[in-house]
Amino acid sequence: MNSFVVSLNNKKFNVEIDGKGNAILGGTAFPYQMKIISGNLVLLKFNNKIYKIPYLNKNGNFKFLIDGFPVNTQVRTKLQEELQKLIKEKASKKKGDEIIAPMPGLLLKVLKNSGDEVKKGEAVVILEAMKMENEIRSPIDGTVKKVFKSEGASIEKGEKILIIQ
Repeated sequence: MNSFVVSLNNKKFNVEIDGKGNAILGGTAFPYQMKIISGNLVLLKFNNKIYKIPYLNKNGNFKFLIDGFPVNTQVRTKLQEELQKLIKEKASKKKGDEIIAPMPGLLLKVLKNSGDEVKKGEAVVILEAMKMENEIRSPIDGTVKKVFKSEGASIEKGEKILIIQ
């Protein structure tokens, strides 16, 4: 049995396909037959009614036109749905962006201190590596939350320099 999470106009449903021509929704089996007629047309027999359904597929997001009404649909496996939830959770928990040293070097200048406002793309530190001065820029608009290293410090690749929220 294959399990899917189907979103219809942003409302989610758990659907199982039993391999015997049934879609199971909420414990009830609904017999169906489906055939793709062309690259953007499906023939669906459901509850003894036949539907000819045009659709668009953009990266797994489907837009169907059923009896003249547009239906936005997304179909994911249970695993894909769980992965999407984890990604959203991680993004919502993220409090800011860490500025990490992209290479080892000497921290020549800290251009922003705790509490300073920064704009995306604005230089926040200057790191000397191989006798070259490298500006490290902010990936976001925000406020410097904490500075971990001071000017003159030796920095290893991957070391946290500061956090911007």
